Amino acid sequence: MQRNLAFFLGVAVLSPMTNGQDGHVSIANDVVRLTASAAGGRVVWFGFADGVNVLQGPPPGAEQRGTGWARVYPTLDSFGAAMGGSVCEPESPFQGTWHLEKISAGELKMTSPACARTGVRMVRRVRLCPGEPAVQLLTRVEAVGNPTWPACVWSVAGLPVPEAILLDAAPLRHVPGGPLVVDWWMAKPECQGITLDVRPLDERTVVFAPKGARLGKLGTQGGWIAAVYDWGVFVMSAPYDPAGSYADGASLEAFACPAYVEIETVGPLAVLKRGASIEVMEEWRLLRGATLAPAAAAELVRQKLK
Repeated sequence: MQRNLAFFLGVAVLSPMTNGQDGHVSIANDVVRLTASAAGGRVVWFGFADGVNVLQGPPPGAEQRGTGWARVYPTLDSFGAAMGGSVCEPESPFQGTWHLEKISAGELKMTSPACARTGVRMVRRVRLCPGEPAVQLLTRVEAVGNPTWPACVWSVAGLPVPEAILLDAAPLRHVPGGPLVVDWWMAKPECQGITLDVRPLDERTVVFAPKGARLGKLGTQGGWIAAVYDWGVFVMSAPYDPAGSYADGASLEAFACPAYVEIETVGPLAVLKRGASIEVMEEWRLLRGATLAPAAAAELVRQKLK
């Protein structure tokens, strides 16, 4: 893994930052390392200990909303009108300064400011799995007021454009010919005439080839989403509740444009009363495997997530 990953669209290589440097905290195990930033409570560096950053920063000149490294929000932005503003806008407390605390060499905690407009704050504990190329992220949305909009844990990772994105699809949610694909962006005026390269890989998996995509977003209901590169696979997984209600109709979402992609997990919706909270345990995992075909990558992911 010494091979430099800067070939990804000319992305600059970032080195892990030391504790306290510019509001950053780093943790590591024998396999991977991770750096979090107080700015927006983001994870800004994640990769193998002998490698470079898998995550990608915002493309120059891009709008803040559609970019980032890896961040989390207390609901999808589709509820912005009900809340009186976007949770993604630069003025949002969730884009502001979070409190970072290093618990141990392999664990940290970050806490967002309380947001008067939305009535919640977020607490995230990040723990590297000992001896594994994986990290667990326990995210809690706490009601400090009385939100009138439904909360959920929306986790987003901005990445270089991969060879393929794989989306798990629940077996009971399907249409004739393959798993259900929630392709809601195609209804927007700016997306008219855009065709995404999406197809069922098998009865449980959808494959999306994002290279060349001008703009587009899709989703499925399932438990994991993965980006496939020539060095291996980056996987995000979170529990899927078949009985849950999901914003946009999807628990997994993928966004693509020419410069980068975002892969996302979305927790089930809940209306919280003051003092109540919801939690989601998410896992990120790196899998080595040179130039894996989508079918081989999907099988590798399933084996590792058993």
